[in-house]
Amino acid sequence: ARAEFEHALSLRKGDCDSAGTARTHGAIGRVCMDLGDYDSAKSHFKRDLAILDKQAGGDHKIRGQLMTEIGRCSLKLGQIEKAEIMLSKGSDLATTTGNTAAIAFAALGLGEVALRQSDLATARRQVGKAMRFARQSQPVDLRNELLGLSHKLSAEVFLARNSSGRALAECVRAKDHLFKSSYTSPVKKAELLDYCATVERNARRYEKEAVLLIESLEHLDTTTADDLRDSIEEKLNRWHPDLFLQHAAGRIVGGRQSSEILRQTGATGFKGQKKNVVILFSDLRSFTKISTKFPPRR
Repeated sequence: ARAEFEHALSLRKGDCDSAGTARTHGAIGRVCMDLGDYDSAKSHFKRDLAILDKQAGGDHKIRGQLMTEIGRCSLKLGQIEKAEIMLSKGSDLATTTGNTAAIAFAALGLGEVALRQSDLATARRQVGKAMRFARQSQPVDLRNELLGLSHKLSAEVFLARNSSGRALAECVRAKDHLFKSSYTSPVKKAELLDYCATVERNARRYEKEAVLLIESLEHLDTTTADDLRDSIEEKLNRWHPDLFLQHAAGRIVGGRQSSEILRQTGATGFKGQKKNVVILFSDLRSFTKISTKFPPRR
């Protein structure tokens, strides 16, 4: 999707459809967020906003959404002060235009800013605000995504208050809502599962922690969120080295196959099987052209 949008953007060079160019930048920004490429996402959202700012009477609703998205990207990149400024501006515009979903997203961002600043009272108030406006948002998938993210932030606040039990309960609610929504990206699912693993570890439920870490890594296979993947793999390697080896082997030969090999090896030794099979040989269109643009890690 990203490649197709970028191709569409390249075809727009020199045309006079600034609105179409802005929308394409916005679309690429959203795809980049879903992939975990927050630096690129922020760049495209800023270009979208710059075009909108040049238009007389630009749509304040869209402007508020873009400011909120830029703030969320800044937060992911560790730019806390910039995030707070943009999220506050986005929240003000969203309130003016009555955009309930944008208000909820801005509240979630400002709540995370407060949490990083150890202001738990403000973080808790922002959680309440996010949940209130999330319940008013449509369609249902968007509402579930917002409620899931709100419960995740609530879990973070409870854990910061050393309330592991309530944090665990909030993680369950977060997972229930987020995994119901078709809007939830693989990166958001992985981030939630990674955090749930942190809560499980805090509660000394190490087996559940390991399962969640493995599950979170599976969701990252289709993304470019390398920093998040590295962080989760480092935890798995440090605390569950046997499972990390199984995970690493699974990246090459497949998780199910590596588990079966290890199971048989631990019993009577690995035995092959004779079967009649059908093998499909296929290719990906333009794979060579695409792959040469990326470093080996990608």
